Amino acid sequence: VDVWDRKPFGLFALFWLIAAFSEGPLAYQLVATLFVATTAWAIGAIARTWTTRRGAVLAGLLYLLYLKPLQGFGGQSPVFYNLFIAIAALLVLLALPALRQGKVPRSVPLAMLIAGLGITLKTTAIAEAAFLGLFACFALWRAGGSALALRHAFAWTLIGAAPTLAIAGTYWAMGHFSEYWHAMVASNLAKPPHWPTSLMRLKIMATLLSPAAALAVLGLLRQARERGFVAAWIVAAIIGLWSMPNFYIHYAMPLVVPLCVAAAAFLARGLVGGIAIAVLAAVSLAGAPPKPGHA
Repeated sequence: VDVWDRKPFGLFALFWLIAAFSEGPLAYQLVATLFVATTAWAIGAIARTWTTRRGAVLAGLLYLLYLKPLQGFGGQSPVFYNLFIAIAALLVLLALPALRQGKVPRSVPLAMLIAGLGITLKTTAIAEAAFLGLFACFALWRAGGSALALRHAFAWTLIGAAPTLAIAGTYWAMGHFSEYWHAMVASNLAKPPHWPTSLMRLKIMATLLSPAAALAVLGLLRQARERGFVAAWIVAAIIGLWSMPNFYIHYAMPLVVPLCVAAAAFLARGLVGGIAIAVLAAVSLAGAPPKPGHA
């Protein structure tokens, strides 16, 4: 209540858990390493549903290579909440065949809950969480009609909102809802972007993302299955990015996840895909060369 930022409660809770083990910077770096490695695995698992193992592995590697150019090395929130969205996307993708038959696997409400937990780390994740729910509803609607889809849509919305509602309810019960509302809503609305610097950062961001975007387009052209799912995911990530138009460089990290997924089919190509990854690896390592430790 006394110390706040324009971040949801879940991010503070996560760092509180990390600090329970150590307050040194290495503690959050180790946890972040686990998160990004698992996110890369999730990217590969998603891509593996339509491409080769090689393409899936390189897609996950592409995500890791983009962490440095997008300044994802200092404990920024996307390093953590990208994992929740990627896992939720994987669960929804695997459930699509059943949804298209009018069946609802248990993995779908689980995906909504996981995406909801991601929102407690960064509010802008709501765009991607909403995309996952809407895409699942659309698949169910086509199979079982609007009544079935609407019924599940309402339930999934409550499940996804449950973590945030629980946090808000706790602040209300403590008599501090006004502070919570100010931190999460009022202060964000009262902080307009400074457009000259925001547009300058957007230009830098677009330049950094252009190689991944090009690979994503080439990959989507070669992708045989679930192209619409990946394309819609990219649009949702762009909406999330534009919802907070300050355009700090690390704000682009959520967009990199679906771009890497989309690039997988192109990266699966033998020599061409390998060369693309090698070039990006050289650029990434040149910008942040490994340094020996100091005693």
